Amino acid sequence: MKTVISLSMAILLMASVLVGCAAPVAAPTATPAPPGVTPVAATPKPGGTLTVVSAADFTNMDPGTTTDSASVAARTNIYDGLVDWDTKMQVIPGLAESWKLSADGTTYTFHLRRGVKFQDGTPFNAAAVEFSLNRVIKGEGVFPAKIALSFLSGVKVIDDYTVEVASAGPYAPMLPMLASGPASIVSPEAVKKEGKDFGLRPVGTGPFKFVEWMRGDHLTLEKNPAYWQGAPKVDKVILLMASVLVGCAAPVAAPTATPAPPGVTPVAATPKPGGTLTVVSAADFTNMDPGTTTDSASVAARTNIYDGLVDWDTKMQVIPGLAESWKLSADGTTYTFHLRRGVKFQDGTPFNAAAVEFSLNRVIKGEGVFPAKIALSFLSGVKVIDDYTVEVASAGPYAPMLPMLASGPASIVSPEAVKKEGKDFGLRPVGTGPFKFVEWMRGDHLTLEKNPAYWQGAPKVDKVIYRIVPEAAARVTMLRTGEGDVVENVPPLEVDSFKDSKTVNIIKTVSARTMWFRLNMTKKPFDNKLVRQAINYAVDKKKIIDTILRGTAVPADAPMAPADFGYVGSKVYDFNPDKAKQLLKEANFDFATKLVMWAPEGRYVMGREVCEATQAQLQNLGLNVELKVWGDFPAYMKALDSLEFDLQYDGWYPNVTDADSALYQVFNGKYAGQAFNRTKYNNPRVNELLEKGRTTIDPKAREEIYKEVQKIIMDDAPSLFMFYPTIFTGTSSRVRGVNVLPIERIIVKNAWLE
Repeated sequence: MKTVISLSMAILLMASVLVGCAAPVAAPTATPAPPGVTPVAATPKPGGTLTVVSAADFTNMDPGTTTDSASVAARTNIYDGLVDWDTKMQVIPGLAESWKLSADGTTYTFHLRRGVKFQDGTPFNAAAVEFSLNRVIKGEGVFPAKIALSFLSGVKVIDDYTVEVASAGPYAPMLPMLASGPASIVSPEAVKKEGKDFGLRPVGTGPFKFVEWMRGDHLTLEKNPAYWQGAPKVDKVILLMASVLVGCAAPVAAPTATPAPPGVTPVAATPKPGGTLTVVSAADFTNMDPGTTTDSASVAARTNIYDGLVDWDTKMQVIPGLAESWKLSADGTTYTFHLRRGVKFQDGTPFNAAAVEFSLNRVIKGEGVFPAKIALSFLSGVKVIDDYTVEVASAGPYAPMLPMLASGPASIVSPEAVKKEGKDFGLRPVGTGPFKFVEWMRGDHLTLEKNPAYWQGAPKVDKVIYRIVPEAAARVTMLRTGEGDVVENVPPLEVDSFKDSKTVNIIKTVSARTMWFRLNMTKKPFDNKLVRQAINYAVDKKKIIDTILRGTAVPADAPMAPADFGYVGSKVYDFNPDKAKQLLKEANFDFATKLVMWAPEGRYVMGREVCEATQAQLQNLGLNVELKVWGDFPAYMKALDSLEFDLQYDGWYPNVTDADSALYQVFNGKYAGQAFNRTKYNNPRVNELLEKGRTTIDPKAREEIYKEVQKIIMDDAPSLFMFYPTIFTGTSSRVRGVNVLPIERIIVKNAWLE
């Protein structure tokens, strides 16, 4: 049975709480369920009505005509797709029992379930799949979902229960995209009967049938007793608009601090313009030029100044940015982007195809120091077709090309501003983004002001000021006093203290970052693999997580995070001090050797404390470890190039949640000695597999490649692998519309203040 839950639905309440809005109901005192999961009893009980309070009304129940998240969330219960996602966002069978990808990576053959019926009693079959998908990709009407399915070239019925779905060229995320809302299968008979009103009386194969929809009030669904996965347990689901609660005779009691959904601050009905949003950053920035630095603090701040050709939504799905639409070539190497017209840079100069060509070629072909060049190394060239059409090409098929063009290094800059400022462009940046640069006083603050001509509409707040505060205690104090509106890296031990707060909300985000100590392989003792392995066995990561991070992280068992495509946990470095001693003995390790450990102050959650605990555990093993903590993050980043450390604490998250982005820049020997691979890790087999992985399109083949890569890297142990963190962002209760992505970007362009 499908779970009726969505990030766009702000609050879940029992039906009995809402009936009549009668008397107050006490707040629950039960232990909360894990994030994203409702409590499950031993024996499911049938019957009853589930009431879901939605933060927004819906626009349409037709999966082809609208893609807003509220409608998509509600429609999930009415329709099914050929494939579906499990709770970990892995693709599982849906209306298709099995499938096979063609040798050229362009066509899936789906074998469909038999005996499934639509909610109107008509049969589900291959013709219904052909009708549903072609209706979107070839329909003459207005189908916004057409962009989402633009990779499809056609659908062919083989027999009643076999269908081929083809793309114009190899397209890596084709299978998961067929699990998305736009690819939902609709009843052909119902569409023909209802015509343009199908979205008002929808029919699918899903677990719940449409009953009624009163705009601005409620949507009612009832269980589909013939559902092919088995009838749902609840009889009805009523999605109630939050606005209907306003004005009830008696209030409904709620917990004093209602938590926001993961990664999102609460959003009220009417955004208010004006005011200054103060964001408290744990680290200073190194540069505002997207080509010259890729540190996460700078990238997060720059997000507000620039746009890319494409962007991410809050679920890290690619959406249009400065490009309105795009098409991939048949050989899977070239995207043709159709650009928005009328967009201007913050200096008043026009945005066009020449600006795209300038921005991307500046990084991939520039003669200066462009660390972002590694991130965009897959690109082979950019070609202007006309003022608002541009081709972006890779040397060969590259699976994550489109999401990589949403990353920071692919930001579009003002050519005129770059020519005017030269090497100082990073100190006076100009993009097309929602906020304009005002001033940056290193170590103190960065000020941005709204761009009134922003192509998505001017932001609601007038200014955003980033205050640089590395000390965790000082940041927490600013959150408590209201001096900070948005505060990053709230220590886990402080989170519970805000549990009952009426003035502070805590946003919990599972990060795509991997925390580790990079081991300097350029000199003794870490040029010896046995010593590196010993260090990994010597540290009790779980104890550090439980005591310092309050259980909010997961021990790292791979060189990339579980959120990344291709992740495979190996679990080879459990805490084993005896094994560590044995390996050190085999390596003839000299215990008199002084090991210098470096760490930045404030940049990472409880970073100093984690380093001190790691230092103590290594000292317990008899190692001589000296810890140096840097208070100035830019100075720390610059000093790393000196390689005057033995262990260096930092965290890596990829530009996109894909194995190529997670591993290629850090572990490819071709970049040994450069920014992301300073410690010169170089394994020929890993290099070979990384090159192969980025040019392979078939997802299963890519998974096998990256499985071997991760196994080799974990055995080589170029780092002391620590954990995958959860980050906590504090916001004032007056703040609305702030989002935090798994790649730790705080998005404030939609923020406003009550």
